[in-house]
Amino acid sequence: MKKLYFLITVISSFFIVSCNSMKTCSDPSVFAPETILESKSQPGALSDPKAWTAITSQFAVHTEALSHEAEAELAFDVNTGEFISDLFYKIPTATHYKRGGFSLADFKEELGLYNRISVDIYPDMKDRASIWFEAVGAPRWTAATFPLKAGQWNRIWLNLGALSPKERQSIRQLMFGSTSIGRLPGDPQWKRYYLKNLRFENVLPRNISGWEISPAYVSLSQVGYRPWDKEKTALFSAQVNDDSFRLRELDSGKVCFQATLQNCASQLGDFKLADFSAFKKTGSYYIEAGTVRSPSFPISTEPFAPALENYLYWLSCMRSGCATPAHPDCFKDDALREDNKESIDLSGAWFDASDLRIYNSMLMSNILKPLADSEGLLRNSALNQPLSSEIDWGAEFFAKLWDRQSGFPYTMLCVHIPRDDVYAEIRKHYFKNNNYWTDNVKGTIDDRIAHTPWNSVFIDGSLDNYLHHLGICAAGTLVLSRPEHKFSAEQKQELLQLIENHFALL
Repeated sequence: MKKLYFLITVISSFFIVSCNSMKTCSDPSVFAPETILESKSQPGALSDPKAWTAITSQFAVHTEALSHEAEAELAFDVNTGEFISDLFYKIPTATHYKRGGFSLADFKEELGLYNRISVDIYPDMKDRASIWFEAVGAPRWTAATFPLKAGQWNRIWLNLGALSPKERQSIRQLMFGSTSIGRLPGDPQWKRYYLKNLRFENVLPRNISGWEISPAYVSLSQVGYRPWDKEKTALFSAQVNDDSFRLRELDSGKVCFQATLQNCASQLGDFKLADFSAFKKTGSYYIEAGTVRSPSFPISTEPFAPALENYLYWLSCMRSGCATPAHPDCFKDDALREDNKESIDLSGAWFDASDLRIYNSMLMSNILKPLADSEGLLRNSALNQPLSSEIDWGAEFFAKLWDRQSGFPYTMLCVHIPRDDVYAEIRKHYFKNNNYWTDNVKGTIDDRIAHTPWNSVFIDGSLDNYLHHLGICAAGTLVLSRPEHKFSAEQKQELLQLIENHFALL
């Protein structure tokens, strides 16, 4: 249970941070995270064509006769171009990372006075919308990738609070980038994003280094707490202007609990601790001290359930080889063996966290194994069905994973290549290797490459790679031991033999 508790806590933190909404509020007494203290809009600034520069090929900008009341249109060409097919992979020749920049030469004064830049962006597409946003010239890397809701206006921003006014004035341009490459059936050649409303804003800054808490924020579990938890605490900055804190109901604002803040000095910094362990009533709440207010959080008998539900939904959206709420049907043409160019069925599994590739050993050990390991703990909960569905999806791919001739699992991205000259060359194209959308048709030029490690890649001696392959064996053993497994007796025996042989080799 401790293992599952830790897993869900980490997952929960990711989802809560990712989904935090931004609340605009002029009164610090009703402060919530990301309060905008002041804002200066720059109407029409983005429509100046002279301010735009194409940093790479396959990028274009338009500023006239635009729809959606936009000031600028950014267009990224997603064509792959020709393929380099003699480097152990099939690699698109097209630029992987397309970029364009907007000059901030006319906004030096604003950069010195404000600590955040924001822009409204509209992805003119049905799905798979995201944008890279970077402050070029900042003395420290200041950038973010934003997943976007397609077909509607989104807001993106860069927080500059960690930079001094002089450092902010060194920013030369705002860079917009996209790594989209390749097309699914029905996709247009150009992905288009509309922009408007460049704004300079002042927000209450967060600390980005060290452990001390910014005076305007509270550190607590947004996932929530259970009524019987021995400790329910939150941390305020030692600078907060109050000696006590109040726990309030989210909807009514009614004070449900209040107590004295405890001064805490440690090697990590100085804090004020709010201890509300004695409060056990379920509901939705927030904590405040002085003018500082926390985000809302639940006290619930199952505070982790929504986070785990979000995680399972996210995993289902990350499936490859089928349509999901995040993307249309894809990669029906995976894959082509590198050694003999034979077409095999490796459609399925899940995408890696940041690209379109399938890291077979890692996803078996880091996704399928923990899912199967957790099934018994959630068997009687509402999460059992989506959990079982993801395990079934992974199990289906696990059965495809093995080259029956060598007994090794296939791989879609090799860690080592036993031809040093080829490996040195292919590293120049690392992010493009198998990392593009395809036409879903087997036998065409964009079929992605799979490898049989026995013939072309060796298992190196690194502990990380060794553990991933042990994870493949463990994941398969767990999946095949499930009463609900969907394999015939013959399939089960074959897979168990493959696992046993692979484990013996390791």
